[in-house]
This record gives sequence, structure tokens and C-alpha cells, in this order.
Amino acid sequence: MLSIFKGVKLFVRNAFLDESDVVNFMKKWKSGDGYENLEVVRMTVNNNFHQLFNLNLERSLEAVNGKRFGSTPPVFCFRKRKSVHWYISEQFKSQFYIIRDTDGVVASVSITPESFDFGVWKMTETELLDRMSNGTLEVEPSGIRHPCYYE
Repeated sequence: MLSIFKGVKLFVRNAFLDESDVVNFMKKWKSGDGYENLEVVRMTVNNNFHQLFNLNLERSLEAVNGKRFGSTPPVFCFRKRKSVHWYISEQFKSQFYIIRDTDGVVASVSITPESFDFGVWKMTETELLDRMSNGTLEVEPSGIRHPCYYE
């Protein structure tokens, strides 16, 4: 499913992923060969079945020249539709990001045994780091202007 997705937001529960799926996805996004409108991906496993993703964070990020944020990584916030008129805000935090070769846009990447999260910031590395340092990184990256509330 990940390899053929052409939309903006992808949310999958009870997913199955292996490392090659994730690396191929990130390489395609990074090179600009696909996913140009993508904002966010969240794929999770079903904890009831105790089936975990077979993903290695370091190896996956090394394959796409992943980078690490400083001591305080940004929180990527996004809205997820629950019904026709009801959205919920969700978020993830990750120390890691990749940069798209074609335009310099940054995406945060989180890989755990239970989930794969990928969020496109719609800004370059310089813009993102500047906004992080001056405290203006508090709106949802997809452009919907509401604050991300922290727990």
C-alpha cells in the first residue's frame, strides 16, 4: 500500500511493513520521484496480535542520509478525520529527519517496532531550524492554523 499511495495523508492500523518498504518509500520521497503532495503517514501494528514491524531505525535512516535534530526535536502535529465533521489532533516527536533533494523540504521520521510516522514540514531545513530556535514553530505543518497542544 505504501509504495502505490498517491494521496496527502495515509493512516493505516494493523499494517505490515518491513525495512525495504520504508527505505524505498523514503528514497522515492527524498529523490522527488513521488509523494509530492504527501503531508503525513502514520502506520501502526495491532497490539492485540503482538506483531511488530521488522525495522531498523539506524539502517533505514543511513540508507537515505537521515539527519538528527539537536537536543530538543520538534513535535510534528497533524489533524486526522474521525468522522465527517470531527477531527482529532495527533502528534509525534522524532530526533530524525530527511531532506528532499529537489527542493530542500524537511520531513520528520519516527520508526519504532509499533509504528512508522513520516511528517512533511513544508519548509526547508534552514526555515525549520530558524523557527525552532526562535519559538515560532507552533502551528500545524500542513498549514491548518491551530496550535499543537503538548501533554
